[in-house]
Amino acid sequence: MLTIETGEASMVGISVADNGPGHPAGAICQKYSNRSLPLRKGGTGLGLNIVRHIVESHGGTIIARNRTEATGAIFIVRLPVKLS
Repeated sequence: MLTIETGEASMVGISVADNGPGHPAGAICQKYSNRSLPLRKGGTGLGLNIVRHIVESHGGTIIARNRTEATGAIFIVRLPVKLS
């Protein structure tokens, strides 16, 4: 599921959610701080760190958590709107 919101004039929010098993407790925080810690077999452990770096380099934030209303994870990216 992909959701795009423009609630604030200065920010745009993009949410990406799935229906998978979610993340073990504490694993998302570890993933942010340890680039060599894959959460699944066959992963390199770099994906979330690369996304975080790109988002933060554009002045945005990313929040990763398990969904509360259903199974799965949700990633919320907020980026500033830059009008020319």
